Amino acid sequence: GAAVLGTMVLAGSVGLSAPSSTAAAAGIKVVVILGPAGSQTSANRAWAEAAASEARRYTSNVARVYTPNATWSRVRAAMTGASVVVYVGRGSGFPSVHGGTLRPSSQDGLALNPVAGVDNATKRGYGEAYIRTVALAPRAVVLLHRTEYASGLSPSGYAEPTVATARRRVDNYGAGFLAAGASAVIAEHDTSPTYYVRSIFTRNASLDAIWRNAPTRHGHVTSFASVRTPGATGRTDPIRTRSGWTRSIIGRPGTLASTVRGERVSCGSSLQATVDAAPSGATLDLAGCSYGAGATIRKPLTIVGARVFVPAGQRGFIVTASGVTLDSVVVTGAQAMTYSWNEVGILTTGSISNFVVRNATIRSFGNAGIWVGPSTGSRITGSTIEDTVYAGIMVIAAAGGRVDGNVVRRVGVRGAAANGNNAYGIAVSNEGGAVSTDVVVDGNTVESVPTWHGLDTHAGVRISFTNNTVSGTPRALFITSDSYGRKSSDIVATGNRFLSPAPITTNLSTVTTYAVTRATITGNTASGWGSAEFLNDYQRLSTGLVVSGNTIIP
Repeated sequence: GAAVLGTMVLAGSVGLSAPSSTAAAAGIKVVVILGPAGSQTSANRAWAEAAASEARRYTSNVARVYTPNATWSRVRAAMTGASVVVYVGRGSGFPSVHGGTLRPSSQDGLALNPVAGVDNATKRGYGEAYIRTVALAPRAVVLLHRTEYASGLSPSGYAEPTVATARRRVDNYGAGFLAAGASAVIAEHDTSPTYYVRSIFTRNASLDAIWRNAPTRHGHVTSFASVRTPGATGRTDPIRTRSGWTRSIIGRPGTLASTVRGERVSCGSSLQATVDAAPSGATLDLAGCSYGAGATIRKPLTIVGARVFVPAGQRGFIVTASGVTLDSVVVTGAQAMTYSWNEVGILTTGSISNFVVRNATIRSFGNAGIWVGPSTGSRITGSTIEDTVYAGIMVIAAAGGRVDGNVVRRVGVRGAAANGNNAYGIAVSNEGGAVSTDVVVDGNTVESVPTWHGLDTHAGVRISFTNNTVSGTPRALFITSDSYGRKSSDIVATGNRFLSPAPITTNLSTVTTYAVTRATITGNTASGWGSAEFLNDYQRLSTGLVVSGNTIIP
């Protein structure tokens, strides 16, 4: 049957002390790259030289790689370990004015000399596929100048792009650099890099604030969520509201310049105090910091790398604000033996938007690993959730959003009897308010939910379950109404692998539907279920079921 999901009671949090900063590591690396640009090369060289001269005021570790000797092998070596990368040169991106498809080998990267010592005109694109192989310093910043496409701009002589196309260009151009370790990629077509180099070394503001307050600002800033890089945010600031795409930033704009310089916020006496003291929109690099209690986050922040050990009966992170990202955090509870309603690794409350959890590890909680309340456009990606009593990932009253690439295992192995054996690997549900709509659950692995459901939706609307792998549970996918009589509708389940429920041998059904209106269940594989039903339309109360093209291997 369907579980009734109740309302959580929040525990208070107390801030104790403010954080301090450590000194920047001496000699952080800056690389300045000048690409071949024909007749524009001379003017570009002046920009590059000004940037290099400015950088030498703050660090002795400045590498210059200039045309006609700016080959990929030399540029890649220079970029390795760099905290600031300055590139002045041409660019090729996607969507291109020449049409076609995205070419990662040559687009969204750097235009360099194919061989050394020839000229300043012949160039070859070393695209995203090459950039991804570079190991930048942690939280590096990349500055792209005179680089078509990077800020959304079309090459000279071509029509202005639409807003959507400009954003796609910014998103694609940033993807390789962000994958290489950059915290942000800033593109400025019409100005030299000197302002940014000076600001990164002398200011304690966020990269976003530095970009927004640049002398070239136009006052037409709009933001968008990255499609290419989970959790990244892009911003553009065209000359006019819909044209003149000369400047952009993408990545984690809240990253502080002091973080790029190698300074870190000290761990402080408590996570709550550190969070409370941070400016809104900041990125707190707390890798290596451990805390004996969690924190309530009441403003937009990105928190990276904190380790939190949560006492019995408490939560790890409580998020009450939109625009919060938890990146690579490790949250460990006290136990996963007995059901305890208050024990949740990450909990959101109120109605929020753009909440992101990525690359997290959440374990040992008496209720749930991650519980996302009413939200718009939130994402849980690349995380591991294990050893919880009631739920791995619970999504409540969501409007859009994704749950993708996570591993959820050992849910309800112990303690589930307190809830009539109800336990959920990943569930998209509600608490009597708005139902969840337009959520994608893709590419997750759910293992060992021995008493109840691997994947579940209660009264979800337009929920997609795609490319997931589920094993060790009596009901791999359960699509049902809620306790208020509202039906699930327009559900899609395709490309999933529903593997053996072993060692469970009773009450087995690979896919169960109950009072569903329209569901398409096609192209899935069920293996190792023996004689169990692939589809159980319980009490035959569903309508509009399409079940075809599934592979069933007993």
